[in-house]
Amino acid sequence: MYEKLLPLVVLSCLSLHLQGQGIVSNVYTGYAFGCSFDAYENGSDYYKNTIDGSFKYGLDLGYKIDRSFSVDLSLQYQNTKMPVEAHNNGNNISQILNLALLWIMVGGTSYLPANHFEFFLVLTSE
Repeated sequence: MYEKLLPLVVLSCLSLHLQGQGIVSNVYTGYAFGCSFDAYENGSDYYKNTIDGSFKYGLDLGYKIDRSFSVDLSLQYQNTKMPVEAHNNGNNISQILNLALLWIMVGGTSYLPANHFEFFLVLTSE
C-alpha cells in the first residue's frame, strides 16, 4: 500500500518546493463519468459502445507570468474499460476493450487572490 502513496508524497513535496520560484505544480485526482454512443452504417449493421467511468489522475506544471496568471501544461491519465457490441452481416460481436487514456493539454490559470487564500479558475475542454 505504501508503494502506491510514495509517488503522491514525492509529487506533493515537489509541488511545495517549486511554488516559490515562479513555477507552480499541482497533483490531483477526480472521477470521470462514463458515456455511451451508437453508430449505424445502415438499417441492419450497427455498433454500440460504452466507455465506463473511472478515476483520473493528473499533474499540472505551470509558470506564473504574474501574480494572477500562469501558463500550464496538464497531463491526465485514466485507465478504464470499453464494452463494444456490434452487429455486422448477421454476426453479433461482443468484446470488452481495456483503455489507457492520456490527455496532454496546454492552457492557463487565472488566480483570484483574497486575503489568506488563493482561489483559481481553470477552463478545459475535452
